[in-house]
Amino acid sequence: MNKTWMTGLAGCLVSLTMQTYAGELTDETDTFRERRSVVWTGEPSADDLTFSLLANQSETSSGNKNTFYTAKLSSSGKSARFPGCFSSRWTVDGDPFPALDGRYKLNTFREIYGEDFSTSVSRESLERIVAAKRVEFRACDVRGTLSADDRQGIQRVLDATN
Repeated sequence: MNKTWMTGLAGCLVSLTMQTYAGELTDETDTFRERRSVVWTGEPSADDLTFSLLANQSETSSGNKNTFYTAKLSSSGKSARFPGCFSSRWTVDGDPFPALDGRYKLNTFREIYGEDFSTSVSRESLERIVAAKRVEFRACDVRGTLSADDRQGIQRVLDATN
């Protein structure tokens, strides 16, 4: 068999087995504070809202792990998009899911406005989101659907903090 053909076939097989995600997972440990942070940051949606999930993990003196999760929908730009909007709402498979309802926060730096809707969320709630067929959100008049990549990103954070 031709070596060039075999090399090409091997490359195709490797690319088929590698999974790609539209987003980024970071996993960092702060040795000074003895804390680990695992963060999924998805790609912006059609409405320029970005879903992210932050897991902060620390170890107790007895060796157990404490993990706290924060889910966030965020947007940034040259003007505030959500003034007067104080929360986001979520549904999972068509049912209201208040475990993800986020509170609004506005951050400004020079002429950039950063807005987010964030909430603490349990591991069990995140597992339900991953298993769902459809997860939708509403932030004021903006509606969207959590992407399959974001749900896979949530699963990756859960796997990393297991």
